[in-house]
Amino acid sequence: MANLQSLANDVATRLTSIADRASSVTRGVALLTTASVGLAYVVGLLVFPSPWRWVWAGIGLVLCLIPAIAIWTAHRRLRRIPKTFTATVADVQTLMADVSVRKALYDLADRDPEQDRTSSLIELGKELNTLRTVLAPKRETLTNLWSNITAITALPGLMALGVVGSFVALIFSVATVILGLAL
Repeated sequence: MANLQSLANDVATRLTSIADRASSVTRGVALLTTASVGLAYVVGLLVFPSPWRWVWAGIGLVLCLIPAIAIWTAHRRLRRIPKTFTATVADVQTLMADVSVRKALYDLADRDPEQDRTSSLIELGKELNTLRTVLAPKRETLTNLWSNITAITALPGLMALGVVGSFVALIFSVATVILGLAL
Protein backbone atom coordinates (compact mmCIF):
# COMPACT_ATOMS: atom_id res chain seq x y z
CA MET A 1 0.00 0.00 0.00
CA ALA A 2 2.88 2.37 0.76
CA ASN A 3 4.21 1.78 -2.76
CA LEU A 4 0.86 2.75 -4.27
CA GLN A 5 0.69 5.86 -2.07
CA SER A 6 4.20 6.75 -3.23
CA LEU A 7 3.17 6.24 -6.86
CA ALA A 8 0.15 8.52 -6.41
CA ASN A 9 2.33 11.22 -4.84
CA ASP A 10 4.96 10.87 -7.57
CA VAL A 11 2.38 11.26 -10.34
CA ALA A 12 0.80 14.31 -8.71
CA THR A 13 4.24 15.84 -8.05
CA ARG A 14 5.30 15.29 -11.65
CA LEU A 15 2.13 16.87 -13.01
CA THR A 16 2.63 19.83 -10.67
CA SER A 17 6.25 20.33 -11.72
CA ILE A 18 5.34 20.21 -15.42
CA ALA A 19 2.51 22.69 -14.79
CA ASP A 20 4.81 25.07 -12.89
CA ARG A 21 7.33 25.05 -15.72
CA ALA A 22 4.70 25.46 -18.41
CA SER A 23 2.82 28.14 -16.49
CA SER A 24 5.75 30.54 -16.51
CA VAL A 25 6.14 30.06 -20.26
CA THR A 26 2.44 30.54 -20.97
CA ARG A 27 2.28 33.70 -18.86
CA GLY A 28 4.99 35.32 -20.98
CA VAL A 29 3.41 34.17 -24.23
CA ALA A 30 -0.02 35.30 -23.01
CA LEU A 31 1.26 38.78 -22.24
CA LEU A 32 2.95 39.07 -25.64
CA THR A 33 -0.09 37.70 -27.44
CA THR A 34 -2.41 40.09 -25.62
CA ALA A 35 -0.16 43.04 -26.46
CA SER A 36 0.15 42.12 -30.14
CA VAL A 37 -3.54 41.45 -30.72
CA GLY A 38 -4.45 44.56 -28.74
CA LEU A 39 -2.10 46.58 -30.93
CA ALA A 40 -3.61 45.07 -34.07
CA TYR A 41 -7.11 45.91 -32.89
CA VAL A 42 -6.24 49.52 -32.06
CA VAL A 43 -4.34 49.98 -35.34
CA GLY A 44 -7.35 48.67 -37.24
CA LEU A 45 -9.63 51.11 -35.44
CA LEU A 46 -7.32 54.03 -36.16
CA VAL A 47 -6.49 53.27 -39.78
CA PHE A 48 -9.75 52.03 -41.30
CA PRO A 49 -12.05 54.74 -42.67
CA SER A 50 -15.35 55.38 -40.92
CA PRO A 51 -17.69 52.78 -42.51
CA TRP A 52 -15.06 50.03 -42.29
CA ARG A 53 -14.13 51.01 -38.76
CA TRP A 54 -17.44 49.66 -37.47
CA VAL A 55 -16.97 46.41 -39.35
CA TRP A 56 -13.50 46.08 -37.87
CA ALA A 57 -14.80 46.95 -34.39
CA GLY A 58 -16.98 43.83 -34.45
CA ILE A 59 -15.08 41.34 -36.58
CA GLY A 60 -11.65 42.46 -35.43
CA LEU A 61 -12.61 42.09 -31.80
CA VAL A 62 -13.54 38.46 -32.34
CA LEU A 63 -10.42 37.76 -34.44
CA CYS A 64 -8.15 39.39 -31.88
CA LEU A 65 -9.76 37.76 -28.87
CA ILE A 66 -9.39 34.18 -30.11
CA PRO A 67 -5.58 33.92 -29.69
CA ALA A 68 -5.60 35.85 -26.42
CA ILE A 69 -8.37 33.75 -24.92
CA ALA A 70 -6.68 30.52 -26.04
CA ILE A 71 -3.37 31.27 -24.36
CA TRP A 72 -4.92 32.74 -21.19
CA THR A 73 -7.12 29.62 -20.94
CA ALA A 74 -4.03 27.43 -21.13
CA HIS A 75 -2.35 29.53 -18.44
CA ARG A 76 -5.38 29.40 -16.14
CA ARG A 77 -5.71 25.63 -16.52
CA LEU A 78 -2.03 25.12 -15.72
CA ARG A 79 -2.20 27.38 -12.64
CA ARG A 80 -5.04 25.20 -11.33
CA ILE A 81 -2.95 21.99 -11.24
CA PRO A 82 -0.90 22.72 -8.08
CA LYS A 83 -4.07 23.79 -6.25
CA THR A 84 -5.63 20.34 -6.82
CA PHE A 85 -2.63 18.29 -5.64
CA THR A 86 -4.50 16.44 -2.87
CA ALA A 87 -7.50 15.69 -5.07
CA THR A 88 -5.17 14.46 -7.82
CA VAL A 89 -3.47 12.07 -5.38
CA ALA A 90 -6.89 10.76 -4.37
CA ASP A 91 -7.88 10.29 -8.02
CA VAL A 92 -4.67 8.39 -8.75
CA GLN A 93 -5.23 6.14 -5.73
CA THR A 94 -8.67 5.12 -7.00
CA LEU A 95 -7.10 3.93 -10.26
CA MET A 96 -4.67 1.43 -8.75
CA ALA A 97 -6.93 -1.56 -9.41
CA ASP A 98 -6.97 -0.91 -13.17
CA VAL A 99 -3.91 -2.60 -14.69
CA SER A 100 -3.75 -0.51 -17.88
CA VAL A 101 -3.96 2.73 -15.93
CA ARG A 102 -1.42 1.53 -13.39
CA LYS A 103 1.09 0.78 -16.16
CA ALA A 104 0.62 4.27 -17.62
CA LEU A 105 1.01 5.78 -14.14
CA TYR A 106 4.21 3.81 -13.52
CA ASP A 107 5.57 5.00 -16.87
CA LEU A 108 4.77 8.56 -15.87
CA ALA A 109 6.27 8.27 -12.37
CA ASP A 110 9.43 6.44 -13.52
CA ARG A 111 10.58 9.23 -15.79
CA ASP A 112 13.63 11.14 -14.56
CA PRO A 113 12.69 14.62 -13.25
CA GLU A 114 15.86 16.04 -14.81
CA GLN A 115 14.62 14.80 -18.18
CA ASP A 116 11.41 16.81 -17.62
CA ARG A 117 13.44 19.99 -17.24
CA THR A 118 15.32 19.42 -20.49
CA SER A 119 12.41 18.09 -22.57
CA SER A 120 10.22 20.42 -24.54
CA LEU A 121 6.69 21.00 -23.34
CA ILE A 122 5.41 19.45 -26.56
CA GLU A 123 7.28 16.21 -25.82
CA LEU A 124 5.90 16.13 -22.29
CA GLY A 125 2.39 16.67 -23.62
CA LYS A 126 2.80 13.85 -26.14
CA GLU A 127 4.09 11.56 -23.41
CA LEU A 128 0.93 12.17 -21.38
CA ASN A 129 -1.35 11.35 -24.33
CA THR A 130 -1.12 7.65 -23.45
CA LEU A 131 -2.41 8.34 -19.96
CA ARG A 132 -5.08 10.65 -21.38
CA THR A 133 -6.30 7.89 -23.70
CA VAL A 134 -6.44 5.38 -20.85
CA LEU A 135 -8.27 7.84 -18.58
CA ALA A 136 -10.83 8.96 -21.19
CA PRO A 137 -13.55 6.49 -20.13
CA LYS A 138 -13.17 7.59 -16.49
CA ARG A 139 -13.14 11.36 -17.06
CA GLU A 140 -16.53 11.92 -15.40
CA THR A 141 -15.45 10.32 -12.12
CA LEU A 142 -11.82 11.47 -12.02
CA THR A 143 -12.39 15.11 -12.82
CA ASN A 144 -9.26 16.55 -11.17
CA LEU A 145 -6.82 14.09 -12.73
CA TRP A 146 -8.58 14.39 -16.11
CA SER A 147 -8.50 18.19 -16.08
CA ASN A 148 -4.81 18.17 -15.08
CA ILE A 149 -3.85 15.75 -17.84
CA THR A 150 -5.87 17.62 -20.47
CA ALA A 151 -4.40 20.96 -19.36
CA ILE A 152 -0.92 19.65 -20.14
CA THR A 153 -1.80 17.72 -23.31
CA ALA A 154 -3.84 20.60 -24.77
CA LEU A 155 -1.05 23.09 -24.07
CA PRO A 156 0.78 22.74 -27.42
CA GLY A 157 -2.40 23.39 -29.41
CA LEU A 158 -3.46 26.37 -27.34
CA MET A 159 0.07 27.79 -27.41
CA ALA A 160 0.20 27.38 -31.18
CA LEU A 161 -3.11 29.18 -31.55
CA GLY A 162 -1.87 32.03 -29.39
CA VAL A 163 1.53 32.34 -31.07
CA VAL A 164 0.23 32.03 -34.63
CA GLY A 165 -2.60 34.42 -33.82
CA SER A 166 -0.20 37.00 -32.43
CA PHE A 167 2.04 36.75 -35.52
CA VAL A 168 -0.96 37.15 -37.80
CA ALA A 169 -2.07 40.16 -35.73
CA LEU A 170 1.36 41.76 -36.00
CA ILE A 171 1.52 41.16 -39.75
CA PHE A 172 -1.98 42.61 -40.05
CA SER A 173 -0.89 45.69 -38.06
CA VAL A 174 2.09 46.33 -40.29
CA ALA A 175 0.12 45.75 -43.51
CA THR A 176 -2.73 47.96 -42.30
CA VAL A 177 -0.41 50.82 -41.43
CA ILE A 178 1.40 50.54 -44.79
CA LEU A 179 -1.90 50.42 -46.72
CA GLY A 180 -3.34 53.22 -44.60
CA LEU A 181 -0.36 55.46 -45.30
CA ALA A 182 -0.43 54.59 -49.01
CA LEU A 183 -4.06 55.57 -49.39
